[in-house]
Amino acid sequence: MSRFFTEVARVFPDQYLHLGGDEVDFDCWKSNPNITCFMQKIGISSFEQLEEHYIQRLLEIVRTLGKSYVVWQEVFDNNVKIAPDTVVHVWKPPHNEELALATSAGYKALLSACWYLDHISYGSDWKKYYACDPHDF
Repeated sequence: MSRFFTEVARVFPDQYLHLGGDEVDFDCWKSNPNITCFMQKIGISSFEQLEEHYIQRLLEIVRTLGKSYVVWQEVFDNNVKIAPDTVVHVWKPPHNEELALATSAGYKALLSACWYLDHISYGSDWKKYYACDPHDF
């Protein structure tokens, strides 16, 4: 991952890198004997701990490259220990509650929940995009 993110940082000059972390399906990890062997090797007993290990490692890599990082709200919702300067990207409802939780925990937050463009239905739904108030939390 270090080599990958070094290349990403070189190719893309942006300050922020989105590290993902949404919709993690532990069944995939459970079914992979290499993953369970790795967990035993480093003393991790749950897939929640593995998720935290992975995210923390990504944050370390990106930090050493002088970049900032964004993670999906599930990382925060799953109580993964993240650095105080992590940006939490809120994409699921109830977005006002999620924004309040993330910001009250001291994190910066990015909102895209109201503008989920691949759920567009072409018609009067455009009104909801203007009705969303990112300050209303």
